[in-house]
Amino acid sequence: MATACVAPFAKLVRRILIKERRASAREVATSLGLSYGALHNRLNGRAQFNPDEITRLLPELRDVRLADCLLGQSGFLAVQSPVTGENHLDRTASRIGFSCGAEVLSALQGITDSTALHSLERMQRAEIEDHIHNAQRGLAILQLALPYLSTLPEHAV
Repeated sequence: MATACVAPFAKLVRRILIKERRASAREVATSLGLSYGALHNRLNGRAQFNPDEITRLLPELRDVRLADCLLGQSGFLAVQSPVTGENHLDRTASRIGFSCGAEVLSALQGITDSTALHSLERMQRAEIEDHIHNAQRGLAILQLALPYLSTLPEHAV
């Protein structure tokens, strides 16, 4: 694992567990096969998460930001598989599609606004990149959902 991402990864896990309270730190420690103190050491940077712990942590917390952190600037995109057993996958696909469209429109609006002002501030660029990234992720999820959509009953689609 790249050393450059260890500190940001631990920081992000800490934020998800402590600040956002998305899961109990004690329960996560148990699921990773760690004592609470060992997890605490990882969250505070005194020890590093090993690959096996990361592999167990990703499905435990189910937060795409963790995969994004690990992928860093690799050019790869983290995408969570669509839920295959979902009863309303057709509606979910529509919602994702509309959300992608909104992200693209927001990115285009940011570009248009920047062009009108003849400058692209760092924050504006980051916001535009976030909109594009979210649209890419949504489109990738739609692509992964296509095989499941083709197995839905006729009246569902």
